[in-house]
Amino acid sequence: MVNKATTIMSTNNKPDIVFFLIDSLRSDFLQEFIEKHPDEYISKLINEGCFFSNVISSAPYTLASTMSIFTGFHPNITGIDGWFKTHDSFFNTKIITFIEILKNNGYFNSLIYTNDRVAFIPPYAFDMFQMQKFGNVPDIKDFNTFLKEKTPKFCVLSFERIHNEGCDAKGCFSKDEYFKAIQKTSNDIKDFYKKIDLDNTLTILASDHGFKVLEDKTHPHFQPEKNSGRFVTDKTTKTFCCINYKHLPSKQINKMIRSIDIMPTVMDIIGLPANIAQGKSQLVLIKNSSNNNINNYAFSLTGWGADSPWNPNCWAIRTDEWKLVKLTIKNKIFSMRKKIIYMLFNIKEDPNEESNVIDNYPDIFKKLLLVLEQQLSLTKRSAIDIYNKNNFKYNKLIKKRKVLFKIRTKVWFNTLFRYKLYDRLKTQFHNAFIFILKTLLSKRILDFIKRSTK
Repeated sequence: MVNKATTIMSTNNKPDIVFFLIDSLRSDFLQEFIEKHPDEYISKLINEGCFFSNVISSAPYTLASTMSIFTGFHPNITGIDGWFKTHDSFFNTKIITFIEILKNNGYFNSLIYTNDRVAFIPPYAFDMFQMQKFGNVPDIKDFNTFLKEKTPKFCVLSFERIHNEGCDAKGCFSKDEYFKAIQKTSNDIKDFYKKIDLDNTLTILASDHGFKVLEDKTHPHFQPEKNSGRFVTDKTTKTFCCINYKHLPSKQINKMIRSIDIMPTVMDIIGLPANIAQGKSQLVLIKNSSNNNINNYAFSLTGWGADSPWNPNCWAIRTDEWKLVKLTIKNKIFSMRKKIIYMLFNIKEDPNEESNVIDNYPDIFKKLLLVLEQQLSLTKRSAIDIYNKNNFKYNKLIKKRKVLFKIRTKVWFNTLFRYKLYDRLKTQFHNAFIFILKTLLSKRILDFIKRSTK
């Protein structure tokens, strides 16, 4: 029998790529949904694809996690590591996104988003940039426009229904309501998926982070969290990824990988530079699930709300069995003093992270703490060191980015887009200019008449 995973590397034809990014869909609920509803469209897609069931997100909120997915770097290196850092001016400009690499290899890139807070995804290499204000589903008309473009092409589609309905519930989102939202999202995806030419398209189904529901139990320190983003529990950081392509086998992989590994894996599948950043290709796992190569550690962080809006205040290092959490808590709301708390959880025996066993396993605590501190020592400057270590020539792409800056500006204002903000501003500035000009001219004319009559 031919191994499908090996045949793709010999082909010269680059496939189209469509990335279905589903906000707030956690892995455990998705798997339960598939068991209960095997006939739903999303269940069929996952059963037919290569399904990674244990993906650890770099952050439990979209701003940081999405950037990590498309760069292969954790938030402390991308610079998007705080809730208030929602604009790409905070982005580490020394980092090359995988979208830029695709662009450099002839791809037409499109972002069709349902959230107007996407400035944290630098649009350097997007040829088409469409968005709407807080919708549940992308505009299918924009997707039809994208499909008319020549191959190869790449598209990111965001689906926000689960996130929006959950946040609207204000901490009272039940598991049943969550499952209903999954079912609606499955139907949303179906409308788009049926338009794709599957013979020449690789699709990715993934989530940026998880979501806490009303019935979830957890450690008392994590109780204040309503939805996601405030802490780094498995409820909000454990997600999934499913890659569907005709050259890949249908299988489920339960070994832990990281969200920063998703795009390197895709790049490796299509034969483009993959292992350039912190994220690593998991193609070897697709070929052989028993391979022990895999990442031993997954790192997550968050900085949230009034607790720490600009910088992280909760970090975690995780293995398949253990999880160490570092949390800083202010003694008072406006106090500068912070208390550091460490918590160790055996997540195999305690998946809800209810029992802190740090006193019982001092050796494991020391080992994980060392790995955590090593990760925390990395900064924006570390990106260049990692690129050099992986022999990735980033300078050429940075030079090309400068050329793309004008295109980026045009894209940013022309498509911000659905509301034709650019045209509106242009009209307003034009009207203001004409008004000022008329005022000045009328004053000059009046002055001239006054002088001539004297």
